[in-house]
Amino acid sequence: MTWQREAIMNDVKSVKGFQGWLLRLLKVDKKFTKMHDDLIKALLASDEPVIKYKGKKINAKWNREHIHFDVSQPFQKVTCPVLAITGTKDVNVKVSDLVKIKALVQGECETHIIQDMTHMLRKTDVEYSISKIMNHYKKSLKNPIDSELKDKISNWLRNWKSRQVKIDKSEMLVK
Repeated sequence: MTWQREAIMNDVKSVKGFQGWLLRLLKVDKKFTKMHDDLIKALLASDEPVIKYKGKKINAKWNREHIHFDVSQPFQKVTCPVLAITGTKDVNVKVSDLVKIKALVQGECETHIIQDMTHMLRKTDVEYSISKIMNHYKKSLKNPIDSELKDKISNWLRNWKSRQVKIDKSEMLVK
């Protein structure tokens, strides 16, 4: 969430022209940060499953669990082969997280970065901006899942299966 908030702030600060001037004049970046910090305080101060914040219902339980969850812990317990793929326009997972995943998992880990792919597993020609990409999500769901992604998954599964067959055959020879 911190990374996403910083990226949103960079988006806001990079707006040019009159709109950018207005955003800076109104100090939108500071207001957004304060609102986010206040929301986090409200979430953490509550033990209710849902809270109302600024007139909107917020899934407080999920957000609290998300805030407290350390994803590195379960990754350290993974011993099976892993295929980790993200895209250069994924606004939910940093490309650099692939390196961390590979270092954390105990099993074999293959990673891939797909150019222009979003978290919705579709490519987009929208410029890299969290707000623009997220606004494009619904429209992008009309498109099929990225073919390069399907190829990477198919190849990985095919290679994994062929290795398993070789292992099974060698075990039969030993018996």
